Amino acid sequence: MDIFSKFRVAYRPDIILWGYFLLIDMKNTRASLQVNMITDQNKRQIPRRSTGLIGLFASWLNQPFMFTSSALARFLISFSFGIFVFLFLRIFLPFGLGSIPVNKTLFISVYGVSTTFIISTWLFILPLFSPGIFNKEQYTIRKYLILCFGNTLLIDIINRIYTRTAGADFLPYKKLIKPPTHITGIN
Repeated sequence: MDIFSKFRVAYRPDIILWGYFLLIDMKNTRASLQVNMITDQNKRQIPRRSTGLIGLFASWLNQPFMFTSSALARFLISFSFGIFVFLFLRIFLPFGLGSIPVNKTLFISVYGVSTTFIISTWLFILPLFSPGIFNKEQYTIRKYLILCFGNTLLIDIINRIYTRTAGADFLPYKKLIKPPTHITGIN
């Protein structure tokens, strides 16, 4: 009886070896990144060269990112995302939006407005409360990706709340979420 039978995991030597070599690559990359550091014009330590795929990805994440400081540009970014969401949903009518009995344009416009509002909040209000995160000299691709993930998560939460309250009577979202009973046996 080996250790893997206890956890009902198939013993696959190729996966274990791949994971072992990945850990070795991560260890070598981390060591080489600490040794091969240079200082850029903003007095930041960045890797001189990276070894392996993980090191290349880590050095790419630590590259400086040009965060826009123009209020007009930030407003245009948030407004264009809201317009895109509205136009996409209005033109293609996905997720059962074509079958709603109320004013489609008004119902769908809330999704675009919520997108614009949330992105504007993240681009205008968040930098006021935490200016260290949005410092031009220290803003990296990693911070930008985390900001985008947070934006997407918050937009998803707000849109789900709106769909479940305003569209609870006529949108077929329950059919998409509930598993079929003939497969699971659960009613």
